[in-house]
Amino acid sequence: MTSHPKQFAGFITIATLTKLLFNITRRLIYPFAPEFARGLNVELSAITSIIAINQATSLFGPVGASFADKYGYRILMLFSLGLLTIGTFAALISILVGFYQNKSDTY
Repeated sequence: MTSHPKQFAGFITIATLTKLLFNITRRLIYPFAPEFARGLNVELSAITSIIAINQATSLFGPVGASFADKYGYRILMLFSLGLLTIGTFAALISILVGFYQNKSDTY
């Protein structure tokens, strides 16, 4: 990895914060599942099934590892962080659009 303690500490800090970000974004939906079910007018089991499918994507880890071996872990990490950012902002935009559409319907 690195021979300098400061570089190693920086690497560990960035890796820890990245893992924290991944964990937060994957688990953030659990408390809001009943609200999503009400808002989408579906049963709670449908929402929890989608959450379970999301968690099952971790089974694709070996495929990601082979891609990392082939293309390099940095490229794969940047690609996955980019997809995470796009998905997070898409969710934010869809929530905001729905909020403002509902707000304009009340006036």
